[in-house]
Amino acid sequence: MSNKIKIPLFVVHYTKLHNRKNYLDTEFNKYFENIEYITTYDQEDLDRNILKERYIEDKIMFLEKLKELWDIDNLQYRKMDMSEISCYFKHTEALKKISEGSDDFGIVIEDDVIPILNPVREINKIVKKNKDWDILFIGKGIGTKFIFDKLKVKSFIHGEFKVSHPASNCAEAYIVKKETAKILFDNLNTFHLPYDWELAFQMYKLQLNVYWKSNPVFEQGSKTGKYNSALR
Repeated sequence: MSNKIKIPLFVVHYTKLHNRKNYLDTEFNKYFENIEYITTYDQEDLDRNILKERYIEDKIMFLEKLKELWDIDNLQYRKMDMSEISCYFKHTEALKKISEGSDDFGIVIEDDVIPILNPVREINKIVKKNKDWDILFIGKGIGTKFIFDKLKVKSFIHGEFKVSHPASNCAEAYIVKKETAKILFDNLNTFHLPYDWELAFQMYKLQLNVYWKSNPVFEQGSKTGKYNSALR
């Protein structure tokens, strides 16, 4: 088995968070051959004209999309803040780069992730298996209970499992096929919702095959206490 992962890694990174990059430079160079930080679209640098073209502040569409996903009646509209919009733009930039690259897959992580399992062992095993998935979430996301409830299990089990829509589990770590990245990039160009919600909506509308790794590879340091959250 290779000592490093050959699939390119794209890191959604806010450039002011130097401690996160320092950690990733030290830790993740052990695992990945090719790491690219997405440093464009910091919240202070967003072009207002592009922002108006892409982020559609529409209360009706915001609520209709969420209701279609989760069928909840008491949803509340809220305007996205600049940190959320910046994060959205950075994720779609990563998808664009994957769609234009020469590799069959790309990995996207947010800059607060920390490994739970050995990424080289786990990710290399994933891509050698049957690739019936379009996008595969490899982070802990909302948490253990959420994963267990969605997969209808009582403890972590090894393997990757197809999940029903809505099928995002945060967006801190996922593997996406090149052709899927292109489809998602085209459909995520304009948006009403924060990235993980809009991603869930587009995966549902496109009827993508979405899988979760039931024993996650990564978790969010902003949830474990390693970092403060940079959103909202």
